[in-house]
Amino acid sequence: MNLRTFFLTSLIALSMSSCLVVSLHPLGTADQQIFDSKLLGEWNTPDMGSRYVFEPLGDETFYLLKIHQLASTDTNQMASPIFTGNQSVNMTVYDGNDTIQKTLTNRSHQVDTTLLFEARLFQLGKHYFLDLYPGGKDRRERLMLEGNYLAVHTFVKIIFEEDKLQLQSFDNEMMRDLFKQNRIRLANEEVDKATVITAPTEDIQRFIEKYADEHDVFEEPTILTKNLE
Repeated sequence: MNLRTFFLTSLIALSMSSCLVVSLHPLGTADQQIFDSKLLGEWNTPDMGSRYVFEPLGDETFYLLKIHQLASTDTNQMASPIFTGNQSVNMTVYDGNDTIQKTLTNRSHQVDTTLLFEARLFQLGKHYFLDLYPGGKDRRERLMLEGNYLAVHTFVKIIFEEDKLQLQSFDNEMMRDLFKQNRIRLANEEVDKATVITAPTEDIQRFIEKYADEHDVFEEPTILTKNLE
């Protein structure tokens, strides 16, 4: 699957030319979220050239996730750190000094970017999921035309394995097919080629608990290894 995604680091603004499934509502409530200190620290994914850094937020009730990656423009595409599997993205970002970098069009240029998310951990049945939401300090002050963008939630299945993590996002094409076939009865709307789940949190939790063991609805996992230095 190919994605063309317009990212604004402190508030995601997605412009889809292919399919994407996101949610208007969170995965859980504040009293349902959990905090596990073993998630803290730096995790690396050498094949994607990315570093994931989890830091505590909210008196250690949730996390700030920083994803550092080197974006090559040789093909105008790069591997997405969140939407796993065979997806790819194009990006326009804010850098650490709040200045806008140009969209990646110079084929011989590389840009070191940082994505910021608020990450909340939930346990649904025997499985763990992250709810990723655009993060970063004063995120709205960094945006132009902020009224035209809406932050949304992305859900990622997470599996702990000692010094490794597995991250799995939902297979967006499979999900959209299931929606179209009415095999998933979860309120949603099609917006600019994106599927936006509009169902309340309670319905989302029931859906995830039902499908969490269904491998076909997930992309291939992204494997992260913890930096123990």
